[in-house]
Amino acid sequence: MVQFSLVDPTQGREAYQWHRGFAASNDHLFPRTWKTYEALAENGQIWCARDGEDYLGLAYFHLQGDECEVGGLMVATSQRSKGIGSTLACLTLGHVLFEEDPLSRGVRIVAHVHSENNPGPRPIFRHLLKFSLARQVNIPGRELPGLKTNAEGFVVGDEFHLTKPDTLKALADWCRKWSGGTKDGRRAEIELGPETSLDTWAQAFDDMTSR
Repeated sequence: MVQFSLVDPTQGREAYQWHRGFAASNDHLFPRTWKTYEALAENGQIWCARDGEDYLGLAYFHLQGDECEVGGLMVATSQRSKGIGSTLACLTLGHVLFEEDPLSRGVRIVAHVHSENNPGPRPIFRHLLKFSLARQVNIPGRELPGLKTNAEGFVVGDEFHLTKPDTLKALADWCRKWSGGTKDGRRAEIELGPETSLDTWAQAFDDMTSR
């Protein structure tokens, strides 16, 4: 069975090691420092997919000023194309919207994808979650150590933005259609907060579209 849940802060080190191991072999994914990852875990900002003690995937959201990035999406090679990445992306985005309500404060929700990460998570953000392609970003490689740079020393990528109401409608629809399993037929469970369900989330996202 696949279990989707927030990373337990007491297990933050194990999740971080999985994150670092993945990033070490994939220079399209930014390797966070332990200090940053520890803070994300302690603040309930990292979602994971596990089968028993084995991590299958991770994703996090990072709030900073007037911007919130949904990022760090990674799925074990053997688990790709089975719906784990899309579920993690939906849960991570849904969690920050439901728990933090950043849109009410004018916070911009973004996602970044390295230019050479094709297709990477683009189909999830563009087609499933209805994010819009906002711009191309060029950042000096020294500011993002560990990411692949071009010949001029820049990390090049695409920046996607949440769209309202399209993303909220798509996320509410995903919540209502959650199948309770993966695409390869395994049973799956999602751990949400007390007295909270995907239907609770869907109703909240419906309300957000009308603001």
